[in-house]
Amino acid sequence: RRKNLPPNNPKAPPNSWAARRNTIYNEQIDIAVQLSGWKEKWHPPGQGKQTGPYRHGIGMALHTWGGFAAGQPNECFVIIGRDGRIVARTSTQDLGTGQRTVTAVVVAEILGQDPASIITEIGESRFGLSSGSGGSTTCPSQAPAALRAAQAARDDLFQKVAPKVQANPADLAIAPGKVVDRKTGREWPWKEFCARLGMEEARGRGEWSLGIANEPGNETISSGQVGGVQVAEVSVDVETGLVRVHHIVAVQDCGLVVNRLTCESQVAGGVIMGLNYALFEECIRDRATGRQLNADMEFYKLGGLGDMPKITVHLQDMPERGVIGIGEPPVISTAAAVGNAVFNALGVRVPFLPLTPWRVLQALAQGGKVR
Repeated sequence: RRKNLPPNNPKAPPNSWAARRNTIYNEQIDIAVQLSGWKEKWHPPGQGKQTGPYRHGIGMALHTWGGFAAGQPNECFVIIGRDGRIVARTSTQDLGTGQRTVTAVVVAEILGQDPASIITEIGESRFGLSSGSGGSTTCPSQAPAALRAAQAARDDLFQKVAPKVQANPADLAIAPGKVVDRKTGREWPWKEFCARLGMEEARGRGEWSLGIANEPGNETISSGQVGGVQVAEVSVDVETGLVRVHHIVAVQDCGLVVNRLTCESQVAGGVIMGLNYALFEECIRDRATGRQLNADMEFYKLGGLGDMPKITVHLQDMPERGVIGIGEPPVISTAAAVGNAVFNALGVRVPFLPLTPWRVLQALAQGGKVR
């Protein structure tokens, strides 16, 4: 794997993927080797541990993906009320990717609040512009928009309240749960400060897109291109052809980690999707008509809870690279890692996905030798 890694590009911006890809991949391989016990478990193909009809195998695969902000504008609006309530509005969607959480986390950090107190309203066209969920572009488009909206709302709050507390807006700053005057040392609890708005509201609008991300100085807010390394450990029953995956290690570069729990869940979910198309999912079509023959969930197999392995996720948090999409990257190399592990177990390649029992037995019968 290391021999085939692309070199770092010395002409690329220093924090870009191109400038650091060789370094990142080598670090990821080192981490994956350690977490999977690779040095202790790897063996020449077909020469591993045998327990009855079961053969042990371990395999590795690498991947890369874009994850840039969308080309279309994405907007977010933040409103601060006189009761201290904070609302973040955006027309984006949350398909289970955690975008509600990301928006709340970003806004809360800028305004010194608990994320649970942020009211997120999404999915309405009247909440401004946004792009669809695709290409792992939602988070790198929406998180910066939320950041800018929260900063604008904060500044608007300072401008409107500062005269009422005899302060200079430039001297005011946010601290957890309060506003402080850095010049005089005075401070106000958040709700008390917001109450000075009277009949007004503080409002902020943020916008982000790939064009804005590419402007000089914005590469630390969002960028793109990530890499990952995965290791799969399997056992293969040479009598039935059944492949069982026991452990998958997923090491993933994802730029700035906004929320670790949701990010780890995204990686684990990607691994599960990749495992499904490695072992189970198959669209069968009639060769003459092109019609799908297994057109319902009764005959389109998905893995169940008992089919899922232990999944170990390791995130490479690189805040200097900004927010990068993470939905699709971890799906890419899972099937390849599983396929390489099956080859390591049997000493023969199973050349088609999914790696169903009959395909495993067919590969063995056509020249594979199990020792």
